[in-house]
Amino acid sequence: MRFTRTRATVPHLKGHNMKLYELAQDYQDVLDLVEETDSDLVPEDWLRVINIESAYETKVENVAKIIKTLEVQELAIRAEVDRLTKRRKSIEGRREWMKRYLASWMAECGREKVKGELLTVSLRKAPPSCQIIDADAVSEDWTEIVETKKIDRRGIIDNFKKTGEIPDGCDITFDKKTLQIR
Repeated sequence: MRFTRTRATVPHLKGHNMKLYELAQDYQDVLDLVEETDSDLVPEDWLRVINIESAYETKVENVAKIIKTLEVQELAIRAEVDRLTKRRKSIEGRREWMKRYLASWMAECGREKVKGELLTVSLRKAPPSCQIIDADAVSEDWTEIVETKKIDRRGIIDNFKKTGEIPDGCDITFDKKTLQIR
């Protein structure tokens, strides 16, 4: 939605260059003049009232048009953000699937590294990960009480690296591989 500036055809349009608050003050000045004068307004005063009213209405309408334009732009931006968010999630999902696909084929073919013209693709050993087999069997030393029971997997892995101990209810996996693209 676009708007164009309009000018009334009444002569002496000083009011059209004024700000809304200035128009309000000018309007109040005319009202004070009417209240102070016992006689009818002269044509010059009526012209001033008409100019103020016309300028005020034009300014109000133009500001309202800007507001509507901004609302439309805001809605368009929100829609575009939603569309791009969905697209980003789709691309992320496709990328992750392709990484798993490539890694599984490289592992199945027994190829740990492929060096190309632009990229080197390799399977590398992932850091140890901790799977919780039985959360109730894990010692309270490795748990953190929140709304639900949360097991400190990082702490279990760090402890395993230091001591070699695997707590009850856990298993440490070493055979996972992650895909690295350089």
